Amino acid sequence: MNPPILIEWLNPWDRIVAGQMHLVHVRVTRPSECTDVVRIPSVTVAVPNAVVNTDLFPTDIVLFPGDSQSITFGVTFPEQGMFNAKMMLIQVNPYLPDQSKNEIVSFPDREFRVIAPLEQWLEWDFKRICAYDQAVKCELTFIHRSPEAIESLELNFSPSEHIRSGPLKRHFKQWKPDTPESLEMVLVGDQLRVHARTVIHGVDYEVNRSFPVPAATAEELAQQNSRLFRFLEPRRLTRDPVQLLDKEQQKPIALLNGEFHVHGKQHQYLLRISNSDQHRKDLRFYDVPGLIETSPTIYENGIWQTQITILTDPLLSQRVRLDYDVTVGDSVQRGEVYFLMLPRSGKQLQVSLTAGAALTVKGFVGLVGVITRGEIDPDSIADGVTDLASASGWNLFYFLCMVPIYMVLGVIDYIWRKYQDW
Repeated sequence: MNPPILIEWLNPWDRIVAGQMHLVHVRVTRPSECTDVVRIPSVTVAVPNAVVNTDLFPTDIVLFPGDSQSITFGVTFPEQGMFNAKMMLIQVNPYLPDQSKNEIVSFPDREFRVIAPLEQWLEWDFKRICAYDQAVKCELTFIHRSPEAIESLELNFSPSEHIRSGPLKRHFKQWKPDTPESLEMVLVGDQLRVHARTVIHGVDYEVNRSFPVPAATAEELAQQNSRLFRFLEPRRLTRDPVQLLDKEQQKPIALLNGEFHVHGKQHQYLLRISNSDQHRKDLRFYDVPGLIETSPTIYENGIWQTQITILTDPLLSQRVRLDYDVTVGDSVQRGEVYFLMLPRSGKQLQVSLTAGAALTVKGFVGLVGVITRGEIDPDSIADGVTDLASASGWNLFYFLCMVPIYMVLGVIDYIWRKYQDW
């Protein structure tokens, strides 16, 4: 028995994306050898396991023998898998109820695959690298997990006015699975929008993503607040996880306000820097003459380590910056580690004791020795104490001044630490 209409699929698929509506464009023809008239109502299009949209379908199609009509409707397949066009059906009704019965006509035999959407194949990672005065440097890493290579990928980034430095559009060809790609850009504003378009086996895929710019970490804020004149700093700085350990006690030293608090008098620490870049070749530290001395760098298990020795024993707190160079590929980046060298409480107590004795006539030599040489002369303290045994009341009063001297030194150190800048 001949079908009441002939269906020609004008845009046949090989692959379509699950969850997206795809248009079906067909031409239906009433054979000329037929003698009666048929009608195709829009509500009679059926596709099992799919959602049909007939907004573009005419309200009612009437076909005389030899007539041809173009029909378009939308189909959305929620699940992945193999399907055949034969399951798409169109009901054909007689124009006059008493002419013949209603008939169901299927599409031509053609298999197609419904595959996962691009959102399930692409994985994104958007992270913050560092901050400038009015912008943030970020890195966008993306990778696709589809079982087949992507023929082409086009990425468009917006808003363009928020991208101070970095790509606005980027093309990739023959992008293989599990191959990560990374892009760096300097942004102002609070988000980055990405429009991705790709072609796989002739099928177009599109996806839109928005990424909020990551907020600054507490450590980064503390480091920014600890330095006022940041416009004088070099811009090509490396950002590495840094850890400091007391060599003798093997205890980590906490990072406070962007700096490590250390003590002097030949005290030794272990400075460890994690390798944050797989292309890194070398790391070199620079000694701070008279203040910090470093040992040769050792690399083991992804960590660069050096031993640092604090050479001086300051009377007042002193800030020190330790510089190092990182060789990444063919470029060199500068790294910085900040230390606050704290005076030992015993040092200030000894100075106060010597100063109290120095207020006597013979104790003056001891005070000069402490200030000029940075050392404590036990003989000068002993001489001052011996003289006090036969000293006058004024000399005894001067000696007792060591308590307020010790307190004054603590206050001066506190004020000096607050207002001392890099």
